[in-house]
Amino acid sequence: MTGGPLGFGDDPPPRRSPDRERAPDAGRRRAGAPVPVPRPPGASRYGWFVGVLVVLILAWISLNTLRNEGIGSTGIEPGEQLPPFAAPLALGDLEGDVNVAREPDSGSAGDTPACEVRGADVLNVCELAERGPVVLGFLATRGGDCTAEFD
Repeated sequence: MTGGPLGFGDDPPPRRSPDRERAPDAGRRRAGAPVPVPRPPGASRYGWFVGVLVVLILAWISLNTLRNEGIGSTGIEPGEQLPPFAAPLALGDLEGDVNVAREPDSGSAGDTPACEVRGADVLNVCELAERGPVVLGFLATRGGDCTAEFD
């Protein structure tokens, strides 16, 4: 009887391509184990992680942008009446929050209607409107050169 598992003779030795290099750890690798594929030059092990992270951040930004109800700090529309408020002047001696109450006992908006709060240390928009047209601008002077915008 001839050798080989099926009885057809001895198995020929496996052919090896002459231009294929033998892996340095080929002798230690188990038979049938997958050969690791080398990364292309310049490819990072964590490149896929960064890509997934960028996609998730863009999805989060898109979701929050779509959920926006359009409320912003654009102010009131031209021709609209300014809501009543009374605020302590920055250089005055009064301390406290802005009164935006429209009727008495309005809770956190104020106990007295804003148009009734008057005084030398109070900016009352109702009092200003009684004198004539009102132009009111708020400006943050920290961190920018915005003061040149006001003449």
